[in-house]
Amino acid sequence: TGHVVLNWGYAGDAPVLRRGNADIIIINRPENVALASNKIKTLINLELSDVPHVTFYLKKEDAAKAIRNGKIIYCRTLVSSKEGKGIVLATTEDELVDAKLYTEYFENDAEYRIHVFNREVIDAVQKKKMSSSRRAEKNIVITEESKYIRNLKKGWSFCRKGIEVPDVVKEVALAAIPALGLVFGAVDIAYNSNTGEARVLEINTAPG
Repeated sequence: TGHVVLNWGYAGDAPVLRRGNADIIIINRPENVALASNKIKTLINLELSDVPHVTFYLKKEDAAKAIRNGKIIYCRTLVSSKEGKGIVLATTEDELVDAKLYTEYFENDAEYRIHVFNREVIDAVQKKKMSSSRRAEKNIVITEESKYIRNLKKGWSFCRKGIEVPDVVKEVALAAIPALGLVFGAVDIAYNSNTGEARVLEINTAPG
């Protein structure tokens, strides 16, 4: 009795995590982790809670219209994935593919991961481009996609030292976690310093 379970990214079913056991405190219930694990459900819940997020579409024709209006689109063929898997970048209508979710590229000059626990920011990192020597060491070739898909394979890594996180980025992160019924999580946020806007990209419930 009196156990506390810290649920690190588990969205399935387990007897210890089921409702009805008053003796067990569960931090991040599986059903809420499941919301965060699904990019469509994440964005819908953020929208319902008025938390700034990237613009998204569920229909291909809506994504095509956005491209005609000059937008760049991520065709997300997988809605529960990581490390950029399942993403097809489209800058023209011909490049659009059938996908479960389409999101607009949000013009930004910084991307952060804000770690939140119990309505407090406890850590923050920023994605930065690797040095040319480190990219060469890892055999990473910079392509046009590297600007839009920022992950380790594209030559980006998280940095903690010497970063400054705008207040609006922290505020958006703090609003995003309870919007999905979570107690903790790491919120990926894109920030545009020219407009002062910050928008949620996704929420991680088992972050590295």
